[in-house]
Formats: sequence, structure tokens, C-alpha cells
Amino acid sequence: MEIEKYICEGRPRLLLFFCGWSASPALFHSLQAEPDQDIWLVSDYRNLTFDADLSAYQSVTLLAWSLGVWVAEQLFADESSVHWERKIAINGTGCPVHDTEGIPEAIFRGTLENLTPDGIRRFNRRMCGGKERLAVWEAISPRSIDEISDELRYLFQAIQARKEKPADFTWDQAIVGLSDRIFPTANQLTHWQRRNVRIKEVQAPHDPFGLWKQWNELVTA
Repeated sequence: MEIEKYICEGRPRLLLFFCGWSASPALFHSLQAEPDQDIWLVSDYRNLTFDADLSAYQSVTLLAWSLGVWVAEQLFADESSVHWERKIAINGTGCPVHDTEGIPEAIFRGTLENLTPDGIRRFNRRMCGGKERLAVWEAISPRSIDEISDELRYLFQAIQARKEKPADFTWDQAIVGLSDRIFPTANQLTHWQRRNVRIKEVQAPHDPFGLWKQWNELVTA
């Protein structure tokens, strides 16, 4: 797991963002921070080791996207010392390999079996939902296929190993894209309704970040 401390100036508040699978933190550098807030970007889930201390911050806003939602739940389910300000899940669920509450298992396995350059390009087109956001992805140096293949295989195995013991973690809000072609919208709604989490629906594909220019726009969405 990689933690990019993109802004780390000893500010009193922290925005902690968990990227989705295969995503480079550079994709999110354009989102502007608030003046009193540091920004850390977490990615590369080839293990579940979060080697960072959050205790210095007066408050922490947790944002997690896609498979990063599940990762964050695993890491912080038993964490009581963090002073959470907000916890927001974005286009993901706590049951990421699930026929009615996540990505259907056959589709997840199909992605695993199709980790080629062409397969990744098709995945990115579905994820971005349009040329403008896809161009942002294509302008960033991609992570290697070997690396993201290892990441997805590790996540699949970890999710399967823990599916009978869901993490006990409470989110304040779930942002759900109405045009999500990765985590089906209906499955997200089913999951968050079951958990009684407040839902904010947005007209967006799986990658909704073209909607916002500043992090605080997302937090107040």
C-alpha cells in the first residue's frame, strides 16, 4: 500500500482519500484543498498495511472510492482513536464482490481474466463514461499491468477470505453514480439502504471526479 502525502504541512485537519483499483494518485492532484487541511492519497492495494499515524490531526475526513471503500473498512473497523470529521464512500460498497450488493462475481472474475492492455482500455472507457474524463486518465502515466494485475488478484483473494466476516464500520454518506457501469447503481443502493447510510445520488459514471474542482465540493455534495 502506498500513501502519498500530497500536502503534508502540519495543518490541523486531514483529508484522507483511498483511490480505486489501478488508479494513480496523480489523477486527483487537480482537486484543491482547504487552507487548513493536509491531503493524503492512498493507493496500490497489494497488501492491507496502513503504515501511518493519524493521531496528530484534530480531525480526519475519510473519502474512499470504488474498491478503496472496502479497503478503508478493513483498516479502520477497529480504530477508535481517529477523530473522524466525515466518512464518505463513493461508488463502492462493503461487499465489492457480490451479485446484488457489489460487482457481480462473474464480472469481477472476467476482469481478472482480461488484464491485458486492450482489456484495461475497455475497462477505463466503461469507468470514465465519456471522452473528457478518459482523456485525463490517458494523460497520466499508467501503473504497470503487472502491478495492477497483482493488486486486483490480491484484493479478490482478500475479499473472498473475509466475506463471511464483514467489517463493522459506519459511513456518514454514500455517493452513488447513476451511470456507474462498474459497481451497478442498483447494487450500491441496495447495499447502502440495508446499512441505513445516507445516500447522495449524482449523475455520473463510476469515476465521478470530473464533477468537482475542490475536495470540499465533494464533501458537501
